[in-house]
Order: sequence, then C-alpha cells, then structure tokens
Amino acid sequence: SPVTDFAMRVSEGSVKYRVHVKGGNWLPYVTGYDINESKNGYAGNGKPIDAIEIYYNTPDTIRPYQKAKYRVAPLGGAYYSWQFDDEKSNGQDGYAGVFGREIGKVQVTIE
Repeated sequence: SPVTDFAMRVSEGSVKYRVHVKGGNWLPYVTGYDINESKNGYAGNGKPIDAIEIYYNTPDTIRPYQKAKYRVAPLGGAYYSWQFDDEKSNGQDGYAGVFGREIGKVQVTIE
C-alpha cells in the first residue's frame, strides 16, 4: 500500500514537515504530532504521497547543529538517495521522492 499520511516527532528540538500528494500539490507544513488531529498533527489527506520534506530545528542545548536525514522508496522499489533537511546541493533537491511515484517506505534519522 502507498503511504497516505505521515507523522513524526523528536525528543529534543522540533521538526516541520510536509508532503506532496501524487497528482496534486504540496500540503501545508505540520509541526505537531497527533494522528487524530488532521490540521497540525500529521501531514497527508488520505491520498498517496509521492514526496516528503522535513526540516529539523536544533535546540540551543545541542551543538553542533543537526539535520533531518531521510529517504523514501517507491512502491516495490529500492530507497532513493538520502536527503538532508531541505538542502538543494550535492544532488539534493530539497525533498525526498519523485513526483508521480507513490511512496511505499520512509526512513528518518536526526544526525
């Protein structure tokens, strides 16, 4: 099954994230985590997702700064390359995924 909704939280700092719906547009950024709260608790609208963008805000208590490191795999396919926050350098395009290809798996870590 394709991923249709996405929620995440961190133990320190904060994250903002959003998803792109296949055949549609980017949905608004989300900063909360509550799978029962559709406005700011998770990203998605029940339709297949083809791209995800995540940004980690490092708190003052953590140095050096850290980033969200994430990647996705299309349905039935291998993982794409890692994406760091919303960076657009070194082959990164600011998000993980390919427009038009439904996501089947997501991996995220903070480094």
